[in-house]
Amino acid sequence: QVALSQIKQQLELTKQEMTELHDRLNIVSVEAITDPLTGLMNRKGFMAAIDKARSEFEDAKSPLSLLMLDIDHFKKVNDIYGHSVGDKVIKVVADTITKHTKGKDTVCRYGGEEFAVLLPGTGQEGALTVAENIRRMIEKVKLNKVGSDKNLTRITISIGIASFVSGQNVNSFIDKTDAALYQSKNSGRNQCTVSVE
Repeated sequence: QVALSQIKQQLELTKQEMTELHDRLNIVSVEAITDPLTGLMNRKGFMAAIDKARSEFEDAKSPLSLLMLDIDHFKKVNDIYGHSVGDKVIKVVADTITKHTKGKDTVCRYGGEEFAVLLPGTGQEGALTVAENIRRMIEKVKLNKVGSDKNLTRITISIGIASFVSGQNVNSFIDKTDAALYQSKNSGRNQCTVSVE
């Protein structure tokens, strides 16, 4: 009877330890795909999301679009105002993008000052509307120096837009969107360019 009671107690402890390990594993898994500065999905998480969205597109044949966004002249912001202001700019941009996307969209910090937004169920025209809304809202952001109403800098972003084509692989989809982003940058920045491929 005592032995059975000890076994039950040991089983209960083991069950509790397994639950704690599972919870810790979930936290580590979330941390592995999350950008610590913005709380957005990082590039690793984004690649998994875009793979899944591509499979769903092929199954359902519903539209799928991608935005690549890059903060204009970001190096200058860091050089003039310092990295803490640079981090603030990245957070403000991340928050603005998130506010102007919907539940099933995936927003990611792709790297440095570059972001990506995956828009399932959204065609090229809808993607351009989303992109323009984000671009206009970021353009209106005013960053003030702490304890002052003096504006530090005007933030603008350049955006590339592409829609997924059946049979396309993920890398060529990203490259196509990236090429549209660089067209925006090369054409004077603070604009959206739709891929014509």
